[in-house]
Amino acid sequence: MSKKLINVTVFAVDGSVKAKTLNPSESVLKQLQEFVGGWIEIVGPRMAPFLKQGDCLVVNENGRLINLEPNPTFSGLVGDVVLMRYNDIP
Repeated sequence: MSKKLINVTVFAVDGSVKAKTLNPSESVLKQLQEFVGGWIEIVGPRMAPFLKQGDCLVVNENGRLINLEPNPTFSGLVGDVVLMRYNDIP
């Protein structure tokens, strides 16, 4: 039985928004790290109450330390941000 593809949305610091697909047959962690440019941190509804139930954001854990640019879509966050379903994180 094959695993279903995981759909995510990437909000880049340049203001672009791109729909992307993660292949669960490969390392989902590595794919997310590529999108955010480093170690990941999960931001859930407790830190971002505007999120819909079951959604989460994936950000660069060290984004502020390495001076990533502010994300224009998500005030207070830096670097590219991935929006995805929390249950899709393996």
